[in-house]
Amino acid sequence: MNWYKISQQLYDQHRKEHTKWDSDLFETLSDEEQSEYLSSMGRKRRAWDKAIQKAISTGHVSPTEAEEKGYIENRPENIKPLPQNLFHVTTAKSSVIQDSLRTRDELGQGMGKGLGGGTSDTLSFTDNIDIAIGIYKAMLEAKKVAAGTISAKEMINSAANGMNAEKPWIDDIKRYYKIKTDQDLEQFGNNLDGNYVLEPAYFPATPEEFNQKNEGEWEPILTSKWEYGAEGAEDRYVQFKRQSTTLEQRDRIFDFYKVWSSFREGVGGPLNPLFFLTDVMGLAAVPEEEIAILEFRPKPGAQGIQVSALGEWRTWSGNALEFVREIK
Repeated sequence: MNWYKISQQLYDQHRKEHTKWDSDLFETLSDEEQSEYLSSMGRKRRAWDKAIQKAISTGHVSPTEAEEKGYIENRPENIKPLPQNLFHVTTAKSSVIQDSLRTRDELGQGMGKGLGGGTSDTLSFTDNIDIAIGIYKAMLEAKKVAAGTISAKEMINSAANGMNAEKPWIDDIKRYYKIKTDQDLEQFGNNLDGNYVLEPAYFPATPEEFNQKNEGEWEPILTSKWEYGAEGAEDRYVQFKRQSTTLEQRDRIFDFYKVWSSFREGVGGPLNPLFFLTDVMGLAAVPEEEIAILEFRPKPGAQGIQVSALGEWRTWSGNALEFVREIK
């Protein structure tokens, strides 16, 4: 039985009928059973929504029919035929060409290895090839940051020199992070690239006190010693550090990259496509040749929703499209 037949069994019923609440039964259940009943109702609603969204995307159900059946996620007037030329920047070229596009939900991914934005049950495209090229270039650059081959210091130097932009954007970064002096800026870069995590003590604490309240092995920043301790008392500090994991370090630098690239675009630099919920270590592990721009054509009747920025369109199923070619 194909996916359409399976889905049709769900949305043949009205959403309310499929997820009908049995109050009499609910009252007879134990607390544990009531919790499971609520969870099961949530699963049924999500299953119904996904089934009808797939049917909308492939044209098996019209937006108006979906609304009549109880679909409320998108208004009928916001669901439109997909444009004839759509471009998708992928981090999994081989599997997409061989099989098809799949949503993050279908892949079991909470966070994507690409931009990571959008809802987890949709596929994202742009109808503008220039924007697709900009996203592709940003993805290649972001992979280098995620892999640790571009450091925070290198990004700071680029911002100071105005590299690949119309002018420097270092002052924007200093204002954003409240950095006052060149010495502070140098220390800021060292902290980002360093293999340690900094944490303030909201009340002056001894190393023993701080370690009792925080997981990990923390040591004090000696220059943060509190000056007002009682004479003869054990030294207290207001900032501590510990060894960072690779993930913590990469996440920290990638968060800086998102701010850095946003300000760079603001002074005439390359497109910043907004990396949102990106799996940083997952992106770092993606082979560069798997990052590609792929062109797709909608199948007859395919539908989706248009998003306001970057010429973006979204739909709910890879079955709504056919692969045309690899652009680059």
